[in-house]
Amino acid sequence: MTIQIVQEKVIGQSNNTGAISFSFASAVTLGNTVVVVVACSNSDAYPMAASNCFLGYELVPGTFAVWDPGNSAGINEAVDEGIFATCWVLPNCPAGNGITLSIANMEYINEIVAYEISGLGNSPIVDQFIFNSGATGNINSGETQGSTFAPEIAIGVGMALNGGAQAPSGDTTWTAVEASGETYARIGYTVATSTATKFSWVETISSGPWVSGIVSLYAAPLTGTVQPASIPTGDEGKFRFIVEEAVTGKILTRDLNVTKPKLLRALSGPCKIEFDVDYRDLSAIGIGFNPWGHWIHVEKEIYGERKIWCSGIVQPGKVDKKTGVLHLQAQGFAGYPKGIPWLENWNPLTVDPFQVVQKIWHHLQSYSNGNLGVTVYPSIAGLEMLPGYAFDGNIMNLDFFAEYIRAEDKNDCGDYINTLAQNIPFDYVEYSNWNDDYSAIQKSIFLGYPKAGVQQDYLSFVINENVMEALPYVEAQIDWASDVIIDGWFPGSEYSATFTNPLPNRYRRVLTEDEARINSNEIAAAWAQRKLSKRQTPAYWSDIVTILGHPNAPFGSYDVGDDIWVTGYMPWVGDVNQLHKILAIQVNEDQGTCELTLMAEGAFNYAPVYYQGSISGSTTMVESATPNVTVATYAAQIGPGS
Repeated sequence: MTIQIVQEKVIGQSNNTGAISFSFASAVTLGNTVVVVVACSNSDAYPMAASNCFLGYELVPGTFAVWDPGNSAGINEAVDEGIFATCWVLPNCPAGNGITLSIANMEYINEIVAYEISGLGNSPIVDQFIFNSGATGNINSGETQGSTFAPEIAIGVGMALNGGAQAPSGDTTWTAVEASGETYARIGYTVATSTATKFSWVETISSGPWVSGIVSLYAAPLTGTVQPASIPTGDEGKFRFIVEEAVTGKILTRDLNVTKPKLLRALSGPCKIEFDVDYRDLSAIGIGFNPWGHWIHVEKEIYGERKIWCSGIVQPGKVDKKTGVLHLQAQGFAGYPKGIPWLENWNPLTVDPFQVVQKIWHHLQSYSNGNLGVTVYPSIAGLEMLPGYAFDGNIMNLDFFAEYIRAEDKNDCGDYINTLAQNIPFDYVEYSNWNDDYSAIQKSIFLGYPKAGVQQDYLSFVINENVMEALPYVEAQIDWASDVIIDGWFPGSEYSATFTNPLPNRYRRVLTEDEARINSNEIAAAWAQRKLSKRQTPAYWSDIVTILGHPNAPFGSYDVGDDIWVTGYMPWVGDVNQLHKILAIQVNEDQGTCELTLMAEGAFNYAPVYYQGSISGSTTMVESATPNVTVATYAAQIGPGS
């Protein structure tokens, strides 16, 4: 079968905030394959992620991202600015036109090339793929293994932040496209007519950073068993435990021998690492495992890439009195602020809530022995916190500040961040990753407004298929309430709100709560609505145990904060297909299982705080789909919390 390019679409450099939409010159022919490659960037070094590549605004069955599927769906490289490349394959397309694709945190399109390809059949198979990135030097994707089928078509991309890109070279001759006036990226293809062909993409550039990737495709044989695409499962190899000396950053061992490991990642909280280590083991000799004196990093190969799944600071452990074995515990760096007082005076009139979090972390890391090397990003949520009170000639409240911080109050830094995250709301997630030469591990906290994570519509969690155990949470277990009353106090004032949602077949029940932090009727109303929402949720599974490497949802294809669909029969309810948010992921490597702590998406209330504007000077919050600043008298929205 001959493989041919039917048509291609080339788009050059332009500003774009994440929603890509374009059309071919002609409609795609029924049964052909479409491959879309995007090279893009942003100015703030935020990691980017691609999703939802559609033809004619509809998902083509079998669509997949080649590089890092289920996570970023592409290749990230960040120094002072971020660059990203993604490649999507849409097989056996219906007749139609119009390609759409979403890329989170993208600011600039550097180049897009889309190919309509004939000769790949109904189910094209990935034979070879490789991707690479670097902070310096010229572009070099690396070399693939030899091709196993002929003919095959390989698609390649190279992008450099600082431009100067030249025509690509490598093991094969590439037909590469450079958009008019654009020197940052090149995208191209080559057709191999014999087996054992190796593919590589080498490109001279002005300077790094850069990203590059290749994928080769061939048509599935017409007879026999069709093998699935040779993309890794996400469960390659074992977890490796790395020990790093705090403060100095010296790596003491890259593969500590441990037993009984338990690993947990949490949404808006620190990770937890537990394992046993024997003092007689050669990999542990000379390491004291001092509380707050050592880092534990957990590494795993996921989709062919070495990734740090979690990082924690050693906490006090326990030594077995008979064997001397240490039961070690480590806590993620998001828990570091807890227990440390905020010893600053700071009274901004207006402030973005993410700036408050960055301010706290800057204070924590300003001490010579308190610099964990943690980066907190982004710096702006797109909201502005203003003073919560106004003067109309009759009422005066001398609270003129969005935040009123005094060193003498010794506010707990951890409590302050978590309270702010509840009240805005926003999520935060710990991330760790290797630097370019694997000599140091970089740590960051991502702030997501109003929430972190993505909706994973292409993963499947099915009871008795890849879900081995499931703990249902049904209405019979919920502390029912039809009315919620919240009272709050601020010096000289009292605030209150009541929310009600009665049902005709239930008696009225009232929940009351006092909260000293509430300083307006609007905030009280939002808290009441949140409490009520948590008590009127659909039936869901609060905990499931899934198989690590199952193709329905391979390990590494989802993370905390993501929304997933869980399907199956639930006692007392019947068949359920419910969207759940992942609150925590706990891995038991010995058993090959992954336990997910979940909550129904309906239990999270992100409704805005509405201000009535009855007092001169008060403000009504306006939501905007653009990154313009949203103004609210206290905070943007109220979200998940107690």
